[in-house]
Amino acid sequence: MTRTENLIHEPKLTWEQVNAIRRNYRWHSSTHGCKSLAERYGVSTNTVHKIVRGKTWKPRPGGDDVQPPKLKPNHTRLFSSFAASTESLRTQLAALQDFK
Repeated sequence: MTRTENLIHEPKLTWEQVNAIRRNYRWHSSTHGCKSLAERYGVSTNTVHKIVRGKTWKPRPGGDDVQPPKLKPNHTRLFSSFAASTESLRTQLAALQDFK
């Protein structure tokens, strides 16, 4: 039994197309972003976004489907460097206040 037998509507995409979207997607790309991939495959940008995020077309157990890519740069690293610089500024401000 295939996964589309019990569906009310036939899906617009195949698993091959979904895997190609996940392989080709590039964050903030004008040629491989949500909008251009949506136009290429005839679906909405929201559909491509959900596929890339893994909200729809979730990888099949035991299948060789492409996993949803990591979308954004590591914000944890950015936040930790910001927190460290903030702490440094606090230390400097405290030293200036003690100097008065």
